[in-house]
Amino acid sequence: MKKILICLLLSWTVTPTLVAQTRHGQVEDAPQQETPATAIQISVSDDNVVRVQHATQGMQMELYSIVGIKLATYPIRSADESFRIEQPRGYYIVKIAGVVRKVIIK
Repeated sequence: MKKILICLLLSWTVTPTLVAQTRHGQVEDAPQQETPATAIQISVSDDNVVRVQHATQGMQMELYSIVGIKLATYPIRSADESFRIEQPRGYYIVKIAGVVRKVIIK
């Protein structure tokens, strides 16, 4: 039973990455994202500036308190953008697409 479940699970995870076939029998490449979420880098400097690198224009950086309250949203206009965080000292959560990081504002 375990082997069957493992085979089904593997087939579900591999299937979306395979080449898609259209109704007419033509083969197309699977669509690709412009920027994978794992490529986005988030760093904080000593003067409370959050630097976002490798993000796609049009994404948004969301700032949350440590308990999950959304405090601010910043539009990302370039692949390398910086934002000054005007919040009291403490821990915060930054979210961009699928990337979530804990940051410290000093």
